[in-house]
This record gives sequence, structure tokens and C-alpha cells, in this order.
Amino acid sequence: MTGSEERPDRGSAELSRRDLLRTAAGAGLVSIAGVGVGRGAGGDLRWSVSNGESGFSSPTVVAETVFIGGTQEGFYALEADSGEQVWSLDTDGLAPFTSPAVLDGTVFVGAGGNAGGGYALSGDSGDTEWTFDSAQTALTGATTLDGQVIMQGIFGNVYVLSAATGDSLQSTSLVGGSQLSRNGPTAATGTVLVSRVGIEEAGGAVYAYDVESNELRWTTEFGIGVRTASTVAGNTVFVADDGGRLRALAFGSGEQLWVTELGATVRSSPTVADGTVYVGSDSGTLHAITAASGAEEWTFQTDGQVRSAPTVAGGRVFVGSDDSTLYALDAASGEQVWGFQTGGQVRSAPTVANGTVYFGGSDGLVYALDAGVEASSRGSRVALRTLGHNEVGGSPQQAVLIQTDRSNPPSGTPLTLTARTTGESGSYGWDLTGDGSVDVTGQTVSRTFEPGTQTVTVTVTGESGETTASRSLSIRPPRRWQFGAGSGVEASPTVAEDTIFVGSRAGTLYALSAGSGEQEWQFDTGRPLSSPVVVDGTVFGGSRTGTVHALDAVTGESVWEFSIDGAVSSSPTVAGGTVFVGTSGSGVYALDAGTGEQEWQFQTDRRVDASPTVDGNTVFVGDRDGTVSALAAVSGGQLWAFSTLGTVESSPTVADEAVFVGDNSGRVYALEIVSGERRWTVETGGSVESSPTVAGGAVYVGSDDGLVYALDTVTGEAVWTFETDDAVQSSPTVADGTVFVGSDDGNLYALSAGTGEQEWQFETDGSVTSSPVVDEGTLYVGTESGVEALAVPAEGSSEGSRARLGSLNHPSDWRYADQDISTGAGDGGNNDDGTGGDDSNGGNATTMAQVVTTVTEEATTVVQAADDSNGGNGDDGGTGGDDSDGGDNDDGTGGDSTDDTGTGDGEESTGGGDGFGPGFGVGATLAALGGLLLLRRRLDEGS
Repeated sequence: MTGSEERPDRGSAELSRRDLLRTAAGAGLVSIAGVGVGRGAGGDLRWSVSNGESGFSSPTVVAETVFIGGTQEGFYALEADSGEQVWSLDTDGLAPFTSPAVLDGTVFVGAGGNAGGGYALSGDSGDTEWTFDSAQTALTGATTLDGQVIMQGIFGNVYVLSAATGDSLQSTSLVGGSQLSRNGPTAATGTVLVSRVGIEEAGGAVYAYDVESNELRWTTEFGIGVRTASTVAGNTVFVADDGGRLRALAFGSGEQLWVTELGATVRSSPTVADGTVYVGSDSGTLHAITAASGAEEWTFQTDGQVRSAPTVAGGRVFVGSDDSTLYALDAASGEQVWGFQTGGQVRSAPTVANGTVYFGGSDGLVYALDAGVEASSRGSRVALRTLGHNEVGGSPQQAVLIQTDRSNPPSGTPLTLTARTTGESGSYGWDLTGDGSVDVTGQTVSRTFEPGTQTVTVTVTGESGETTASRSLSIRPPRRWQFGAGSGVEASPTVAEDTIFVGSRAGTLYALSAGSGEQEWQFDTGRPLSSPVVVDGTVFGGSRTGTVHALDAVTGESVWEFSIDGAVSSSPTVAGGTVFVGTSGSGVYALDAGTGEQEWQFQTDRRVDASPTVDGNTVFVGDRDGTVSALAAVSGGQLWAFSTLGTVESSPTVADEAVFVGDNSGRVYALEIVSGERRWTVETGGSVESSPTVAGGAVYVGSDDGLVYALDTVTGEAVWTFETDDAVQSSPTVADGTVFVGSDDGNLYALSAGTGEQEWQFETDGSVTSSPVVDEGTLYVGTESGVEALAVPAEGSSEGSRARLGSLNHPSDWRYADQDISTGAGDGGNNDDGTGGDDSNGGNATTMAQVVTTVTEEATTVVQAADDSNGGNGDDGGTGGDDSDGGDNDDGTGGDSTDDTGTGDGEESTGGGDGFGPGFGVGATLAALGGLLLLRRRLDEGS
């Protein structure tokens, strides 16, 4: 094995990804009874049986049975725990050389030489339920899609068959006789992907075929043969060619995203798991490649060609080689855990089911080994059923399928349901409401459904008695309106006064009617815009031109601009009449919201992409140096700093006296709000750029490992996790007990806040990195083409700490929504609300002492005491207090004219009732007191 670039150490995390996913990984996508033998370190033989044929087919394991084909004319069902033959099928000289698919107790097999056929077999008995004669072309292994069976002919045809009857629903010739890969089709999101091997003048290619329209979506030509099947993970297609190139293609268009040279012909179909692509080559090398970039993570060298497709289970990669060995490797490092020597080449892709690994060898044996991990196969090749691993879908005796005329339909639109059976049926009774009673009869019914996950059940009565089948339907909410922005919208929409404000990737800020989506005005900057915030009729937003803009919310006209050294990708936060914003060049700025004049600047070591979060008198912000800082809102003085193990692009969230934030090392941190000490750390399997949301005692956050996490705020323990098909960079929002979040897989998800169960999903036209916002039953979110407005079954608006702190810009439930600001230079003071004129703002705190003390190995606390902080603005616009801060009473008025409480008449010199008064006089005092109290506690503890 060659050296590899080490991944971050995950062993020291208090809660590892393996702990979080133990239940999901243990259940896997297949289910068999546990084998009654002890678990070892792995690689021990449980059983092997001879079928007299080379085994290049990947086994499929369902309902305690192993289904596998040979290379001659046999197909076999074996008991999973003993290897004893349950039944076999003579395929009349047609070789079932690829993997079977199993759905609802029926096994689907493709076979052939120069001609071939398809078989549907009872998983229980092997009895033939139907056959399909392709007449002229051999068929590869089957895959299933929405109650249909997809089979591929090796000479250019794709067949779509009814899973219940075998009737040909459609047949398409894609390549006019050119040979297709024998690895079979891949089905995902209504699309079938097939690879062209390339003969004579024609090179290789990948075809994306839309099943519903019976048309090609796109074709990508390679100029060289393609023998591997395509693997889909999220919105990316991974495929390799005879030239030794692994390519990543956009699922929607076929456009090449990146290419990595592997150095030898590739016949091993890729597997993707946890953001890594695993693929073998004819040089005998297994490669681990970062899915997002194509960068090599590690390689492992065998002594023969690697034609077996890898399988991932329990943190290990299982793969066979022509050197007659099945290998188990550590998925993170590529280190060999164990190897098992057979009597022939191992080209079969292994299958792992509940701690046992199954595979076939060219020595004519089928093997079952102790995998060494209590887990089952996972990863995109498994999930897409292209290696024959299927979700548990009923007992082998079940012979009823529920088909729909569309997937993920909108609420209010009739959905047609049809019960398909394998034999004669007398009656059909449908339960469409889940109450156990029959709502309607007939083989085909039509009904509208409310949004969410709905379960329908049909009971079919025939000669053999009653058979019941159920199916869960994902019903998405209806669209209220859609706005085309002409470019992607990654920023989060802001809702204020029946208007939606949102910035596009092209640099345009739009104001849209919340009710209709009609454009009210637009403001162009030419560079991408951050999410805006709206206060007192003014829209504040940053542009990567290095400008902070203040615009009139009604007209879109510029009120003021402030130029900053560096791009502004951080979203502004406005509190106490001050705009706080991060930049790529000069850290954090505090600007007067009325005039745009700079109040202070805090310099960081690296750029600040995260949005500042304001809580009380403190500003919390993270930077790409990996530092989370707490700053005094009045002065910008650093109160404490915590060093994470990666860059911070996640905005901090404050709740329950703690600060929650993620970093690009894949960790989520909970920090003490006063000291910055760490409460707990949870490790995920990917970068955390999603900003946490806290509601109902749980922290909701997404990760690039494709998971949404719900973590206990006190302990960090996982309440639940939900898996999507790609990275989750969107920040969740919570409304009426539902978590709404987007994924790079192109879907917007609605999840139960308590259990994490999916209520519905809404498919968009590309990655959803925008954070959704809910306002009075309507959800707004940015997509690759613009803005979607959906009617969601949620009362009220976005709630939780992210909403209340304003860092996702939801003014309707924002703590500081009712601020009054005066825009324009030269405005005079105001006695009644405590604001002073431009020439006499409340003072910035002057640092007298700075004490640095180490809190933990990872965090450093910086305490600053402040003095000479000016008090509230007086009636004449001047500063209150000669040498000390002006006090404030319960009603927000300043104190009497004394040295201790500030000068000026208490009736006319108002401070800020909640610490955000005229120049933050009280804020400076509290910041100083907090720092001194922390220092005193440290000294008492002997730090």
C-alpha cells in the first residue's frame, strides 16, 4: 500500500460519526437473520459452497437468502446462514452474469449470450412469475424504479418492464448497435444511466435516459471505451473509462466537473460513501478519491487487476482482486485490516449483510466470511440497487405492487394508484387514510393527499386468500409562485412587510411581493450578494465588490454605501442601530446604521465569511483561521477567543447560555457564552458550513457528510440523524414542529423536529444551499434558478435561536425587529428614544488592561476591562458623563448628575433600556463587568 494523506484524527471526538450512525449502519439496506456464530476480527470463513460456475455476479441478500448467478446457465438461492441451496434455476444456456434485483419478494434477473431474456422469480420458491424475451440482445442485471424493472441489452437497448407482469412498457435503442457495458444500468430520480463500451470508430459515452418522457436527457462522449456502470451520489455522476480516467459529471446536464488520472484501464464500477469515491483499476490499485474535488486520499496496491466493485460497510472497504484475494481495508486510511485467499480470481462485488460478507470466485465457489464489523453494505452503488442490495420490502410471498402515475406529487393534485398482482384477483380494498378501514375499491384509484408522508394500503382478495401491500407516498406542498432570477440564489430570503428581499449569484438584489412573487424593484452590484437584513424601512446587504449597501426598502434607492477592504460575503446583522459585518480582508466592521459611518473595526488573521451574531452586548463571529471570537458590541474589544480545529464558515448561534458553531473539520462545538470554554464537541463525517439552529432543546445542523443532525443542547448526544444524498450546507429553520433544510442533492426536506422522520421533500433544479424561511404558512427558499414559494402546513413563522438572533434574517420573529434608525448624515439627537446626533455618539470603550489566560488546550480566553466609556447622548447631542458611564434606570432614562452615574439631567439624558441605547453606554459597562468577573474567577481558581 502506498502512503496516503491522513484525514483529521476522529478518535478523540467525544461523539464520533460511527456512534451517531451505529443504528443506521447496522440496519443497512439489506436484512437477514443473524448467523449464530461468534464474531471475530474478520476474514474467518463461515461457509463456502460450490455451484460449479465462476461467480462474477454480485450476490443480493434479502430475507435470509443469498441470490447469485453464475457464468454459464445457472442461478441460485442459498441460505444465508449455512449456504445450503434453497432452489436453483436453469436459464437454458443464458448466463445470468450480473447481479439480480429483489423487490417485494420477487427476484429479477437478466441473462444472455448473443440473445437473452429477463426473469421474474419467486424469492421463496424460485417459481417463474414471468419471463421477457429480448429476442436479439443479451440482458444485463436489472434495477428497479417506481414499480418498474429496468433491463439493459448489451447491444444498445434499454427496456422498461412492469414489475408485476413483465409487460414491456417501453423500449429504446440508444446507440444503434454499439455495445453497452455489461455492468448494467443505474437508475436515479426517474433517469437511467448506461455506458457505451465503444467499438470501431465510436468511442465511449454515458447516456442519461428519462424514463417518463422516453427521451434522452443528455449524452457525454468520452472518445474512449467505458466499461464501468455510472454511480450517482447527489447531483454528481461518477464513471471511469479505459484510459484510466475517473470523471465526475453533473447529473442534470452531463457536464464534466472534474477528471482524475488513475493510470490504468478501469473496469471496477465506482462506489461513493461519506464523500469518498472508491474504485479499482487494472494496475491492481484501489483508489480513494475525494468526491467533491477529485483529489486522491489514498491508494492500496494488490497483486492483480481490481475488477471487483468495492463495497463499504462499518467503516471498511471490501474489494476483490485477480490475485485471488478478498481484502478488507480501513475506509479512512486504506490500511489493510484482513485478507482472505481463494482458489481463483475475485471479480464479484462483495455484499455485506449484518456482519457477513458474501461473494463469488472464479474457482466455482460462493463464500461467506466474517466481515469483522456489525454492519451492512452502504454507499451509492448499494442505495441505487446497481449491485443488487435492496431495501427490505416485504416477505417473499408478497405478490402485490402499488404503482403511481408520478413520484413526489404536489398536494391537491390527484394521484393515480394501481395495484399490480402476479395472479388472478377478485377484489381490491384501499385504505388511503391510515385508519384501517376501506375507503375505496377497485384496482385503480385516484385521490388527492395532504402534504407529508402518507401511507396507503391495498388488500387484494383472490383464490389464495388475502394479500396486503403498503406504500409510503411523499406528498410535497403546492407551489404558490416561482421567481426566475436568471442565476442561482444561494443567499437566504428575508421577509419584511409583505416583501421578500433576496440576492442572486449574479449580484442583483430583488424585492418581490410575498403574495405573488412579482418584482417590485431590483438593485445591481455585479457581484454575488449576501443575505440582506431589513430594519426600519432600510435594507442592508453586502457585496463581493467590497461594499456594504443601505437601500430604501420601498424604492430600492441607495441611502448610503460603505467601502471595505475585501469582499463581503458575510451577511450583516443589525442591532442597537449598528450594522455588524465580516469581510475577506479586514475582519469585522461596526457601522452606524443611519449614516454608514464606521464605529469600530476588529482585525482577524483571516477572512470572515460567517455572519456575526449579536446577543445582548456581545457580538460572536468565526473566521477562516478557525477562531470564534466574542466581541464587545460597543467597542469591538475581544472578550474571549476559542480555537477550533478547522476554518469557521458557520455562523454562531446563541441559546441556553451557550454558543453553538461548526467548523470545516466536521465538528460542532458548544461553548460557554461567558468564558468561551468548551461544553462539548460532536464530530460529523464532513465539513460543517451549515449554521446551527436551536429550538426545543435541540441543535439542528447540516454537514457535508449528507446528514442533518439533531443534537441535545446540554450533552451533544444525537437525538436523531437524517441522511440526504449529498452535502447539507443549508442552515435549517424550524416552524411548527418541522425542520426545513436544503441539500446539495437538489431537494428541500421537511423533517419532524422530534423524530427526524421525513414529512415530505420538494425537488428543485439543482443544489439547495440557501436557508429556507417560513412566514405565516409560506416557505421561501433560493434555488439554482431563482426563488420558490411553497404553501406549507405550518402555522406561524420560523422560530428558534437563529430566527430570534437575526442571523438568518427573519425579522418577523427577530429579537431586534423593532429598532428605530435614522438614515442620512447630520440627523440631530432625540431625547425620547435616547439617540444623539452624528457629532456626539456614545463612546467607544478604551482598553485599560488585557489579560490572556489558557482555558483549555483548544481555547484561549481574552478578557478586556474598559474605562472611559461615554454614556448616553444628551438633549444637545453631546456625550453624557465626564469620566464614567452614564447609568440607566428601568425606564431607560439616564441617572442623576453625579460622577458615578454620569452628568446631565436624568429626565433628558436617556440610556438604552436593554443595553442598546444611544452609543451603548450600558453595553460597555456590562462588557467590562463581564470581563472583570471572568478575570476574578480565573484568579480565584488559580489559573
